[in-house]
Amino acid sequence: MTFRAYYEEHYKPAHADPLCRAFHWIGLAVAIGVVIGVAISSGLSWWWMLAAPLPIYLFGMVGHLLTGTRPQCVKAPLWSIAAYFVMLHESIVLSADAWSRMQE
Repeated sequence: MTFRAYYEEHYKPAHADPLCRAFHWIGLAVAIGVVIGVAISSGLSWWWMLAAPLPIYLFGMVGHLLTGTRPQCVKAPLWSIAAYFVMLHESIVLSADAWSRMQE
């Protein structure tokens, strides 16, 4: 199976619900907040950077629980990480495209 096939057949359908994708976005925002917090804090050890991916997975799991879909990170962890960023990219591009169509 190719990555594109995995993304289209497994990952994308599991993240079709906007609520599920929203929880993934929230997890990413919290993870970025952790990285920024560690970077600007003088009291936190750089070891806290290892905790940065946790909010992505935790919020993602909550999103999957609420929408009744199955997380894909268990079946193919590496492809799942890559697919996550493809999904985020598509979300941004599609949102920008929809926004530009609304402005016309």
